[in-house]
Amino acid sequence: MQNKSLLCLLISCFLLYFIGLGSFPSIDPAEAYYVEAAREMVELNDWIVPYLNYQVYFSKPIITFWLIAASYKLFGISELASRLPFAMLSTAMVFAIYHCIGKLFTKRAGLFSALCLATAPLFLLVSRISPVDIAFGFCLELAILATAMTLESKGKIWSYVIWAALALGLLTKGPATLILYGASVVLFLAWRRPSLYQSEEWLKQLNVIPGILLFLAIAIPWHWAVHQASDGLFLKVFFLYENFARFSGHTNMGKMSWWFYIPVILAGFLPWVVCTPFCFVDYFRKKEVPMQLFLSFIATTFVIFSLSGTKLITYILPVIPMLSIIVGVFLDRYLDKPQDYGKDVTIILIALGFASIACFTGVYYSLAKVAVPELWKWMVVISSSIAGAIFALTLWKFLKRSIDREKFIKTYFLAQVLYLAVLCPVSFYIFGNKMQLDLKEIAIKATTMTDRISLLGEFMPSAIFYAQKPVNCFFNLDQIKPIANSPDASPDAQTQLLIVKDKDLARLAQIPGLKLETVMDSGKWHLYKTPGYMVTCVPTLEDVFKDPVVFNDLITKGSPVGPLTVPASAGRAYIPKKIK
Repeated sequence: MQNKSLLCLLISCFLLYFIGLGSFPSIDPAEAYYVEAAREMVELNDWIVPYLNYQVYFSKPIITFWLIAASYKLFGISELASRLPFAMLSTAMVFAIYHCIGKLFTKRAGLFSALCLATAPLFLLVSRISPVDIAFGFCLELAILATAMTLESKGKIWSYVIWAALALGLLTKGPATLILYGASVVLFLAWRRPSLYQSEEWLKQLNVIPGILLFLAIAIPWHWAVHQASDGLFLKVFFLYENFARFSGHTNMGKMSWWFYIPVILAGFLPWVVCTPFCFVDYFRKKEVPMQLFLSFIATTFVIFSLSGTKLITYILPVIPMLSIIVGVFLDRYLDKPQDYGKDVTIILIALGFASIACFTGVYYSLAKVAVPELWKWMVVISSSIAGAIFALTLWKFLKRSIDREKFIKTYFLAQVLYLAVLCPVSFYIFGNKMQLDLKEIAIKATTMTDRISLLGEFMPSAIFYAQKPVNCFFNLDQIKPIANSPDASPDAQTQLLIVKDKDLARLAQIPGLKLETVMDSGKWHLYKTPGYMVTCVPTLEDVFKDPVVFNDLITKGSPVGPLTVPASAGRAYIPKKIK
């Protein structure tokens, strides 16, 4: 049984996370920040200070960049290489849940929990690109699982896994790791209210002193090295601006409501989300140590991110593994003792069937409205129809009592994996190329012509990735000046290139005397020469953050022009290459 489960998970992860991984360009903005920063790490051979657009990139610690850069060194620079580490981490998360929940509860509960996670839409979406959230979620999940294993006396090694995971999380996304973990433990203790004797036993099991030493041994070296390499500026900006100011909302212009993550979870955990209300009721009643810890993590993570002034869809990703666990264990217990749950779970299973059929119907009609190649469209449409038919047939047989509950659930998981194994690679190929292929072709063309490249209207790090040289992204037309009036004039100014989108062409017509010589058109993107004119660069983030008065205003008031979290201007670390 165990070997079959392991093989099932291995095949599922391969189909869901690895097929077609390199078939679409780097996506802005979700992953292009990281794949380009890692490319510059390899090019500049600087493995301590992250760079993006050839200037210091203060936004994240080092682990994500190391993972991608190491993959580049092994496999070469490509979209596939940039995504491989995260597909592997996602697979590791699935297997970690299978192993730990199998030890804490039953092997079947571990299998169900792992499959719930593997097929959760938000987790699947993020696993196929290269953002920081997969590595961050892996570290948090490992820390919480290891804590449960330690408190339940499942092995001495797990206490050290906690401290190592927290240290790696700190190196992945900073203090958010310690805040989320610490808040969940505090809520767990307040809920559990352990006796003095129990508290002392848990402290012994956690190996606090050697654990803290392990944590410091992993976390301190890079922090010290980057502090020395940047004269203290990196850590100052990262902790105060990228964390404190981001949480308080000073790094973003818009305000999002507190309930922002409710629809994200509802959509990101379909169809399993329909089970969660019954799960919560069951676990609140039973008061088991692991479940109380998992529920505490879900609650504190949701509240903290909901209170944050800055909200992104991927921030809430760490709750998905814990939600998968509570659903997987619940389904397992239902199969063991269906009489304890009565009609409630029958309603859940029926709702699961209808939720999936509704999802597949929605995919069918939404895809029909997208201008994509017929072959790809019909691959998804046919797989959606087959999966919907399987669910409908299985649901009908279950209601007629011609198959038992366990076969219904296992068939459901199987059909879900097979359907998503077709939908995901095809959808990413279609929409990834639709979004980014034209810009990729434009940027590759610019690679062969000049080192002065500018892009109007948006910060698009994928353009830097494909051009393999700095791109000055600008937003104000007064930055385009005649060469005689530009402080940035240089010998190659006459050959400056401008990348611009259709929607911004009308704005350029407002500049007197500006002539655009077409180099290349690709879809909505265009590449021009701008003879006699050039784009002046704004100060680098490093120069801005070094001004103590400006830095204090950014922390307390924010920036009137938007968040200073991306290096829009070309940095000074670039070493010009000879243009062929």
